[in-house]
Amino acid sequence: MPRPILRRTLAIDTTQPIGFWRQTFSALNLMLGAGVFVGMGIAINVAGVGIMGAVTVAALLALVNQGSVAQPSARAAALFSTASFSADRLIDSEAPVYTDWQYFTADWMLFLARLTAVATAALGIAGYWLQGFWLVDPIWLMPTALLVVVALTIISFRGLIPRKGAELMATLAVLLAMIALLGLIFAGLPETPRLNLQNLGWLPLRAERSLGLLAPVANFLQAVALMSAAYASDPHPSQTTTQTSSKAARFALVLAWLLYLGVVGVGLRALESLPNRHSDPTTVLMAPWVNVMQNLPLPGGVYLVALGAVAAMAAMALHLLSKLVDGLLELSCSPTVFSRRQPSESPLSPRLAKLLISSALGGIVFVGDVKTIWSFSAFAFLLHAALMHRIAVRQSSAQTPCWRHRLGFAACLFLAFWVNWDVWLVGLGLVALALIWRGVQYWSEEP
Repeated sequence: MPRPILRRTLAIDTTQPIGFWRQTFSALNLMLGAGVFVGMGIAINVAGVGIMGAVTVAALLALVNQGSVAQPSARAAALFSTASFSADRLIDSEAPVYTDWQYFTADWMLFLARLTAVATAALGIAGYWLQGFWLVDPIWLMPTALLVVVALTIISFRGLIPRKGAELMATLAVLLAMIALLGLIFAGLPETPRLNLQNLGWLPLRAERSLGLLAPVANFLQAVALMSAAYASDPHPSQTTTQTSSKAARFALVLAWLLYLGVVGVGLRALESLPNRHSDPTTVLMAPWVNVMQNLPLPGGVYLVALGAVAAMAAMALHLLSKLVDGLLELSCSPTVFSRRQPSESPLSPRLAKLLISSALGGIVFVGDVKTIWSFSAFAFLLHAALMHRIAVRQSSAQTPCWRHRLGFAACLFLAFWVNWDVWLVGLGLVALALIWRGVQYWSEEP
């Protein structure tokens, strides 16, 4: 007999008003995580000085996603959202209803995006920790990243930190990340005017005539896709999208955008001067801002950036881990449970779900290629956003105009396929496998 879902959550009163600053820090908890400390270095390595425009275009797309995707997912957010690091207990709130295949596919891609984002954060924590504090050989990167996965999953799944303590720690992590990024920006401001755009060999500013504009445009669009995932944020557990929540989300987005621009302005000059920047994935892709700070005249700056990066990515990973178990349990439920809105019963126990997630994280981290992992997270997020826009178009009650949903759908779907072809090919394969499994569930339930 299948066991009822034992969700790791505390009862959240979604009727109480949530303060502006609390919602702002909740959004920044994800925006100032692996995206800025790892993903941005990858995007700079792809697009060069084109990263300035890519950061801005990705911010505009995030603004469209904030106003549109939040509408059809408001009900799911109110039911899905969990308090981080809480203890296991049985609740009787109903699960979201998968009215069609698009909802299932969208939630599946969101689960994969969160999973790979946590894996990216684990690799980033290992890279910043080793380079910023120990300066050991990169051979220890993989064992350290696996230890980070073990530590994060134990803290999250065993509920070692109470909810209020977790919120305070997340807020402190955001503040520490902002201080570290501002220190990086102000320390690098004197160096920024000396940026020589023509010497950035990894950006084809003077591309061969045979290539035309294809290579720079492709690199720019890939960077936009990579940075779109950096702006991703989960809606706060609230049943309605209030004016305060909209203002908080936009304020957090603008603040993150300004920090991103400052960081890339400094990073371009410093990364240009780094020797052998293509040879060492630890120093360039997994911990780029530690290497930038090593070239800037700020005493203790390396430790500040490393500490801020570790704290921010750990807070981001713990926030996402608190939702992965619920997401997997919901996805494993039979279609009839959702369609009839009956009490949820999952073939997976919470313990088995946690074991599967931990094993999957270890396997993803073992891949070791942080660019591939982050690219997959960006592809999965963009495909999820595109599907949510498509669903919102059919909802007559949506508050956002249909043209905005159509624009978001086209933009997200278009950008999703500018990541490396092997990444989106694997992503589509996982979508096909999930849909086949879902179809088998439907077929097995027919009388």
